[in-house]
Amino acid sequence: MKPTIFKRLVIGNMIMIGFVVFLGAYVVFKLDELQQLSREIVDTDTKSLKLCENLSVSLLSLIMFEKKYIISEDVDYYDKYKELKTAYEEEIDLLGDMAKTFEVKKLVQETQSLFFNYSFLFAKEVELIKDQSKDYDPSIFLAKRSSVARSIRDKLKQIIVVKNEIKISKLLLSNLMIGKAIKLTVIITIIAIALGILISVTNTKAITGSIFLLEKKTREISKGQFNHIPSIAAAPKEIEDLTLHFNVMCSRLKELEIMKTDFISHFSHELRTPITSIKEASSMLNMQLFKSDPQKEKELSKLILTECDRLIKSIERILDLSKMEVFKMEYEFSKADIVNIIRKALVKFIPAAQNKKIELSFLPAKNIPKTRLDGKRIEEVMNNLISNALKYTPEKGNILIKTEINKNLEKIIVSVSDNGCGIDKKNLERIFEKFKRIDKGNEILRGTGLGLAISKHIIKAHKGIIWAESGISKGTKIFFIMPVV
Repeated sequence: MKPTIFKRLVIGNMIMIGFVVFLGAYVVFKLDELQQLSREIVDTDTKSLKLCENLSVSLLSLIMFEKKYIISEDVDYYDKYKELKTAYEEEIDLLGDMAKTFEVKKLVQETQSLFFNYSFLFAKEVELIKDQSKDYDPSIFLAKRSSVARSIRDKLKQIIVVKNEIKISKLLLSNLMIGKAIKLTVIITIIAIALGILISVTNTKAITGSIFLLEKKTREISKGQFNHIPSIAAAPKEIEDLTLHFNVMCSRLKELEIMKTDFISHFSHELRTPITSIKEASSMLNMQLFKSDPQKEKELSKLILTECDRLIKSIERILDLSKMEVFKMEYEFSKADIVNIIRKALVKFIPAAQNKKIELSFLPAKNIPKTRLDGKRIEEVMNNLISNALKYTPEKGNILIKTEINKNLEKIIVSVSDNGCGIDKKNLERIFEKFKRIDKGNEILRGTGLGLAISKHIIKAHKGIIWAESGISKGTKIFFIMPVV
């Protein structure tokens, strides 16, 4: 019985699919070989060549430091020589580990032997120098070491030549493999086009169903429902990418919604207390409850002024943060002494620290140079950091503020550390986000936190960086670095 047309199509499709799978497997096998060869060229041959060049340069540095030591007998030069010698030996060992051929391994072993002789000669010379031996002749040792050093450089050059030859042969082989892969790819492409025509109807159906689902979800988003779109089975990659972008958009919209809620929460929290106090005090004055007590009326008037100032400062902080986020904040830079600015900020918190019996210490390094900064804003940063430290440090705790200068006198390092509850490491970056605060060290809460967010923007405007180091029950240490300009 002759097969039907449908069966013929099925058999033909199966043959074509089997042929494509066979060719595809073969191409994958060849591409894997090519990948391994390319990786070997990059990871072994190229790195070996770079390592040989580094060894040649490092040898010159070794020679320079041993000469400086012989001339000056300065221990620092000898220590530097030993440090470079250790690094040199490690690089030679690494070069030996990367050697894949007998010829290269032999050359590396000869290089190691020569470097051992070179090190031995210098060690012996150092001994004679320390013992102040009369038999010590610098010119003899110099001639011997120079000869050994030339031999080391010659061996390194030989390794480079051999490695280059190996690398070139591998590159030629890889080009040949690429040519074969291209031919096979062309064949597979032709077959794939034919198969693509046959399966296009199925794909069209899958795409249509996916688009209808996306359309439905778009209508939901327009109504304020920001639920993620589930993974669409059997959908093309473009639809999957579009789904991913939709989900990212939903996440961002949710985040904006949360930020709006946080802002309203922050604003209402910051405004409610001072406005309530102003209202109550004004009401008392208006009702003349303390008409017979001028001192009490004066206190109520002072309370109104204080709460008005607090209200204005809260609004200014929000406006400042808004300006900072769009880089519209204006700074008044001038040469100033950061140590004096920190002391000025520190004085404000001494009473609060004494009330909690907290030891508030300041250890400024000597000779901290003046630098270009906005004194008012840096003082604001210190106010935020010290205030946070006081808030989370228990009674009879310790807060330490330090200023340091790096070795090159290019950067000023300021740190504020406490022995409070600490912060979980996973939350360290998020504490610098606006409206975020830490509860008991390990939980991020939406709240009224603006201090660290503002501090981060201020330090960034000074071309510095700010970060935190902490752990649960290990206290918190916040650093910021500013360039000396």
